[in-house]
Amino acid sequence: MTEIEGLVRFLPWDSEFFSRRIARVLPSALQAQDIHSLDAWCLAEQIDCLYFLSSDSGGPALWPAQSNGFQLVDLRVTLLSKIDNMELPVSQSDSICLASSADIPDLRAIAAHNHVDSRFYADPHFERLKCDELYATWIENLVTDPNHKVFTYKPEGKALGYVSYTKVERNTAVIGLVGFAKECQGKGIGTLLTNHSLQIMQAEGCTQVEVVTQGRNTRAIQLYEKCGFRIKSIQTWFHKWYE
Repeated sequence: MTEIEGLVRFLPWDSEFFSRRIARVLPSALQAQDIHSLDAWCLAEQIDCLYFLSSDSGGPALWPAQSNGFQLVDLRVTLLSKIDNMELPVSQSDSICLASSADIPDLRAIAAHNHVDSRFYADPHFERLKCDELYATWIENLVTDPNHKVFTYKPEGKALGYVSYTKVERNTAVIGLVGFAKECQGKGIGTLLTNHSLQIMQAEGCTQVEVVTQGRNTRAIQLYEKCGFRIKSIQTWFHKWYE
């Protein structure tokens, strides 16, 4: 496949999973001339959907995209916590442990219904059942990936929640998926799991941690702020469909 260097990239995994040809815009800002080049390339390559993550969350910078068929589907909120000198509460729970392959069925069931605020659910072109399967597959892959750690809350041998993270640099960690069973919502399990994970990261020498969530997911933002995170940036996800 011929790609426009520095402008667009075909996404094989997304395309195979959703059975739609999907690509992503590489720059975080677009001009009208860029969009004309993208349209020509997408039509030639029979692209169904084009993702675009803008570095802006509003204003004139978004007009070229919005006036040329890109639909806003999500606000991407990145939060940051400096944990090198943070006094983290010591976990008093013995129900938190690293997830194992035996926990995957429970974790998949939670993930399949726990991320409905994401951009995929916000876009009606994606089937809801495929979105459920996306996150179920995602948490399973994280459990089996040696570069990630997944902590789970198991008070009676059944996994009821999870927090995953990976180290992207020597001193920086990134939280991936966070989810909880419906019966755990509002019971402080999210704070417990997140703080436990932060303690482990701190012990591993991490000085800062990032996490990404959705602008509409106010509960997640409140959870992270309660655990010492502050908003670093807000970006905008767009999808453009060629039908």
